[in-house]
Amino acid sequence: MVPLHRSHLRWRVGAHPLVLIRVDDYPRWDRPLEEFLAFDALLAKYDIPYALGVTPFLGIEPRKGFLEPEEVHVLQRLSARSVTIAQHGFTHRPHKWHGRYSVELPAYSQSEVTEWIGRADVFWNQWNLPRPEIMIPPFDGITPESLVAISNRYPIVTGGPASLTTLGPVAPGVRLLHSLYLPSYYAHMYAPSLFALLGERLWKEATGPFVVLTLHWAWEARDRYARVEPLLAALAGRVDPWDRVLGRVERRAVH
Repeated sequence: MVPLHRSHLRWRVGAHPLVLIRVDDYPRWDRPLEEFLAFDALLAKYDIPYALGVTPFLGIEPRKGFLEPEEVHVLQRLSARSVTIAQHGFTHRPHKWHGRYSVELPAYSQSEVTEWIGRADVFWNQWNLPRPEIMIPPFDGITPESLVAISNRYPIVTGGPASLTTLGPVAPGVRLLHSLYLPSYYAHMYAPSLFALLGERLWKEATGPFVVLTLHWAWEARDRYARVEPLLAALAGRVDPWDRVLGRVERRAVH
C-alpha cells in the first residue's frame, strides 16, 4: 500500500491533473429509468464525458438480479455515444465488514469473485456491450484481498472515503498490483454539494495527477438536479475522457 504522503510514487501526467467524472448506481432499485435519462441529458447538454458504473445483476429489492431489456438498450445507446461503461460490483447487495461498513466485494472469496467476473463478462458479450475496464466497488468497499481478486481483470479500480479504512490511506494515481487506483475522496465524492462552497478549487487546486469527481445520479434526482447543473456548467470543456487514462494504463500494465 502507498500512503497518501508518498506523492513521488504517484503516476505523473503533467502540470495539470486530469479531471474525470464517475457516475454510480445504474440502474437504481428505487428510481425510474426516466430520471436517469434526464440526468444523462444534462451531461450531454454540457458535453461531459463520463464513466457509468453499471451493476449487471442488481439484486436489491425489489430488483431480482437482472437488468430489464430497456435498461440494456440504454447502455447500448450510451456506449455508441462514447460513454465509458464501468462495472459497479455485481449485485450491489450490502454485507457488513467488521460490523461497521457496508461492502460487496470483500464478502466474496477469491474463487467467488472469479465466478462473478465470468458471469459478468458473459452478460457484456451477450448484449454486445464493451467489457468494462473499470471496477467501482459498491459502497467504495475494497480490501487488499478483494483487490487481489479483481486486479488481473480491471486496469482501473476506484474507491472513496470508506476505502480509506477498508483498504487504507492509499494515494490516488498509484498502481496497486495490475490496477491503477483512482479513488474519489471527501471533496470529490460530494462535488455537487460542495461546489457552491469551493467553486473551481474542487479541481484546480488538486495536488495529485487525477481528480475523479463522483456523481450519484439518484441523489441529484431528488432535487431535480438543482445542485449538479451549476457544477456541470462550470466543468464544460474541462473534463477528460476515460479513454485517455485507459489507453496509458493498458500500455503500462504489469504482467
